[in-house]
Amino acid sequence: MAICVNDFFRKKLKRRYGDKLQKYIDFAMNKVFKNKEKISYDFFSESLGILTDIDKNNEIADDKKAYVINRKMYISDWAMKQNKDVLMHIVIHEIIHILNPEYTEEKVIEETDKKFSKLRNLSEWKVFL
Repeated sequence: MAICVNDFFRKKLKRRYGDKLQKYIDFAMNKVFKNKEKISYDFFSESLGILTDIDKNNEIADDKKAYVINRKMYISDWAMKQNKDVLMHIVIHEIIHILNPEYTEEKVIEETDKKFSKLRNLSEWKVFL
């Protein structure tokens, strides 16, 4: 499994979105998961990247907005352009994949919804960014 993305555009995405994504990951880890573990990440451009991540049915998962390989989160430029709720939902979903690799996709979705509904009630989230 790999992603093929022009290095120039990956670096451009990192410069543009790196600080923002780090803030989202840190907020999620500290406030939602109460975990101090560092999560590593990278970016891919949907328009320029070719995903070769294979799903369970051996089909190319070309509709992914974010995914995890080897405990590293990969986020698309599309995801980074979404509003804060959508982006945080994606980040929480991928963090659950990293922290619980044994979970099925259905279990991850269920846990994401639980965590996200708790997050929406946090006063810090209402003023985040």
